[in-house]
Amino acid sequence: MEKPAVPSSSLKISNTAPSTSFFPQTEVEKTASKNFPGLQSKSKKISKKKSPSEDASAEPKKKRKSQPREKKSKTREKKPKGEKKTRRSKKSKRKTGKSSKKLSKKSKGPSVAEKEAEDLQKELENNPHIMWKREDFNPFESLLNGPMLPKTKRKQFDNSNYEYADVNWWTTTRFPWDEEITSYNSMLFGNANFRPNQRAIINATKSKRDVFVCMPTGGGKSLTFQLPAITDDGVTIVVMPLLSLIVDQVTQLINKGINVRDYTGNKTERISKYEMIQDVLSKNGPKMIFLTPEKISKSGKIMDFLTELHQRGLMERIVIDEAHCVTQWGKDFREDYLKLGILKQLFPDVCTLALTATAPEIVRKDVIEKLHMRNTIYFQSSFNRPNLIYQVVDKRNGAVIEDMVKFITTTYPKKTGIIYCCTITDCDAVAAELKRTHKLKAAAYHSKMSESERVSVQNKWMMDEVLIIVATIAFGMGINKPDVRFVIHYSFPKSLTNYYQESGRAGRDGLLSHCIIYYSHTDKTSHNYLIKNNPNNTAVSKGESIWEVNSVIRYCEEKITCRRVMQLSYLGEKFNREKCMKRCDNCMRNSEYVERDYSKEAIRIIDCLEEIQRLNVTMKQLSMVLMGQKSGKKRMNPLITARLEGYLKKVSAEEVKMILKEMLFQKILLERYAGKVHVNAYLSLGKKEILKSLRDGKTKVILKIARKKSSAPLPDARMQIQNQQPLQPVN
Repeated sequence: MEKPAVPSSSLKISNTAPSTSFFPQTEVEKTASKNFPGLQSKSKKISKKKSPSEDASAEPKKKRKSQPREKKSKTREKKPKGEKKTRRSKKSKRKTGKSSKKLSKKSKGPSVAEKEAEDLQKELENNPHIMWKREDFNPFESLLNGPMLPKTKRKQFDNSNYEYADVNWWTTTRFPWDEEITSYNSMLFGNANFRPNQRAIINATKSKRDVFVCMPTGGGKSLTFQLPAITDDGVTIVVMPLLSLIVDQVTQLINKGINVRDYTGNKTERISKYEMIQDVLSKNGPKMIFLTPEKISKSGKIMDFLTELHQRGLMERIVIDEAHCVTQWGKDFREDYLKLGILKQLFPDVCTLALTATAPEIVRKDVIEKLHMRNTIYFQSSFNRPNLIYQVVDKRNGAVIEDMVKFITTTYPKKTGIIYCCTITDCDAVAAELKRTHKLKAAAYHSKMSESERVSVQNKWMMDEVLIIVATIAFGMGINKPDVRFVIHYSFPKSLTNYYQESGRAGRDGLLSHCIIYYSHTDKTSHNYLIKNNPNNTAVSKGESIWEVNSVIRYCEEKITCRRVMQLSYLGEKFNREKCMKRCDNCMRNSEYVERDYSKEAIRIIDCLEEIQRLNVTMKQLSMVLMGQKSGKKRMNPLITARLEGYLKKVSAEEVKMILKEMLFQKILLERYAGKVHVNAYLSLGKKEILKSLRDGKTKVILKIARKKSSAPLPDARMQIQNQQPLQPVN
C-alpha cells in the first residue's frame, strides 16, 4: 500500500516519545533515540566523543608546536602543577595505547551484521515519510465469517438446512399465547419486559420449529425454554452438561413454585418407569425434566421412559443447553453429547431448541448436523457486553498476586469474583496465598476435589461466605450469580471462545465489572504441554488447539485494536469501536501507529538458522544475540553468534521480541518443546512453502509501532489544509 509523502518539517517525531504496540510506553521512551527518525543514534554520539586521556594529551601537543623550546622550560618552572598533569597524560597515553592494541587484536573492523544494522539505522533516520495512522486495525477481521472449513467438510456443511431468523416478524406477530407468556414473565420471573430476541425465540419454539440460539452469557437463555415449558400441556426435556447447572436451575424453579424433576445420578434407581410416567400424568406433574447426556446414552430406563412419553404425546420439546459441547470443533467437546443426535432420530416430530453462548459458523453448522435438526431457524444476539471492562496486564514484575490483591481491595472490597488458573497446582497455591498471607475469603475449586467439597465451595460462594473462587475452567458454566464484579485470569485462557464465556460470568446484573488477563508469553509452554499430553487429542485437534492458543497470544499482545472488536470478530460479529465507550485498555490508550517492515531482517535470521541442522536456541536467547547482549552467547551455536550477534542492536529490545513473535504468529518460526519437569521451548523453522513466500516477498513481517494519539491533526490533514491539494503517493 502506497503512503503519502510527508515532509520532515511537518512531522517532528523527535519531540514525541512513541510506544510499541505490544509494550508499555514508558519503557519505549527510554529507547526512543535508537528507533525513530530524527533522533541521533546513541552509538554515533559515543563514537564522536574523545576519551579524557586523549583530551589531556591533545592540548600539550598544540602548545609545543606553537611555542618555542625556550618558553617550554619557563612554562614548566612557572606552573609546577602542569608538570603533574603532563605526567598523568603520559600514563594515560600508555594505558590507552595498550587497550587499543588489545581491541585491534579482538576486532579488526565492524562485522557484516554490525554494518547491516548501521545501514538499517541510517535508512530509518533518513526516511522523512513516516506517517502515523489512526484508522482501525483488526488482526481477526478474516474470521468474521468463521474459520476456514477443511475441504472434506465444505460440501457437507454447505447443504446444512438452516436460515437466519426474521427477528422482527417473530417478535411483532401476534400469537395465541402472547398474553399468557407476558403475564408469567412479569409475575413469576419479575421481569418488566423481554430482553433482545427472547420473545422471538419463545414464539419460534412454541410454533414447533427447530431453533438454534446463540446468545451471550447473561443474555437470558434459560427463560427461552422455561416460559414455553410452563405454558405447555406436556413436558420439556432439558439436557445440561454439569450437575451443578442442573442443581442451580432446579433450585431456582422450585423456589418460584414451578414443579420440575432432576433425574440425574442414582435418583432413578428406586423408581420404576411406570412411576415416572404416573408422576408426569398427575394433576401437578413436572413441566421440565432435567437430564445429563451421560444419563441418556447409558440408562436404558431413561430411554424407555422418554419413548413412553413420546408415544403418549407428552413430549413437547428437547432442549440442548451448552450445545457447543456437541461439536469436535469446540474445545469443550463431550463424547456423550455427540450421542444426543439419537433423540431427533427417535422422536423426529419433537422440536429441538439448541442453546449456546458462542457459535462461530463452523460450530453451528456442525451442531445442526450432529443433532439432525431440520428447517432450523438461527437466532444470534449481539455478543457485546457493554458493562464489562477488558484489560490485559503484563506479568513483568513477578508480583502478580500482590497486584491482584491491590486491585481487589481498592476497586472491589468485599465483592465476589473468580480467578481462573491454567493448572490445579496454581489454583491451590494462589488460593492459599490469598487466604493466609492477604486474609481474603478465597477457596480453590478444581477436578481433584471430591464432589461434596466442590458443592460446598460453590454454595459458600453463592451465599457470599466465600468471596473469591480460584478455579480451573471446570467452574462457572451456567452458574447464575449476578453480582460477580471481577473475573481475573492468572494465566491467559486456552482460547478466545473460552475467554468470552469465562469473562462473561462477570456483571450479569448489568453493573460495571472488570475482566483482566495477566499475560506472559512464557505461559504458552504450560498450555502446549497440556495439549501435547492430553490423550483425547488427535493430531488434528492438537493443531486446532495450538491455533486457538496463538490467537489468544495475538489478542494479548495487541495494544492498538479495541478488545471488543477483536473478541467479536473472532466470534463472527462485526463491531464498531465507538460502541466500546473506552471500556477496554486499548481504547483508553487512544493510540496511533506507524508500520515498519522487518521482512529483510526476518530473511537474514532464517538464512542463518537454515544452515544449522539441530537448533537448540530459545526465543529469549536468540533475541539477546540479535541485540548483542553477552548473556545470550551461553550454549549458543557459534554460527548464530558469528552471523547474527548485534544484528539488531540498534533496534529496541521490545521491537526485537516483536519481530520474533510476529515470525511465530506467521509460522515462519515454530516452537518445539523438550523436558518433563522444566519444559523449554526451542525454535525451529517453518514449512519450506512459508519460507519461500517470505523470500519472494509475498509474506511480510510488518510491525505496527504505536504511540499515544497526539491532539494535533494528522500530518497529511495539516498539509491538505495548508496547500489545499491532495497528497501525492510515494513511489
